[in-house]
Amino acid sequence: MSRAEFNNDYLVRKTGIVSVCRVVGVLSGLVLDAGILAFFGLGQQTDTFFAALAIPFMIDAILTVRFTQVIIPMVAGVRKESGEAAASSYLSNVITVWLVAVSALAGVGMAVSKLVMPLQVPGWPAPAIATAASMNMILVWLVPLCGLVALLSGALYSLHLY
Repeated sequence: MSRAEFNNDYLVRKTGIVSVCRVVGVLSGLVLDAGILAFFGLGQQTDTFFAALAIPFMIDAILTVRFTQVIIPMVAGVRKESGEAAASSYLSNVITVWLVAVSALAGVGMAVSKLVMPLQVPGWPAPAIATAASMNMILVWLVPLCGLVALLSGALYSLHLY
């Protein structure tokens, strides 16, 4: 088998594994949503939960794709030019900066949650908006964690570990 065939086979196999895992993730999210709806039913409680979760999930979707695309070549380049120790140090610095910066932004998100929620769900009664805003103050902390997962996934992908 030639090197080109090996590389193509390797790439197809690894891409297939990642694709299957993503499909399983999407399906498990669908089952989770169905479970939430089955337990709480259609109504104000479910609507407030999904309204509170909308912005953190939107940010997570953007981060997951972009961070992985950015961090893979950066960590691989540092590893190639300066070695494994430099790549680990670089990744450690990126993670530290990420967690500090996004924690500050999450704090701001908590502070403006009561102002943003009425814009997100106009026409809702005030108690429902207050509940959604309170839930959003907690759920905004998913963003630092999801970004951390994306950074670490990108670092593993740069090592060809899927």
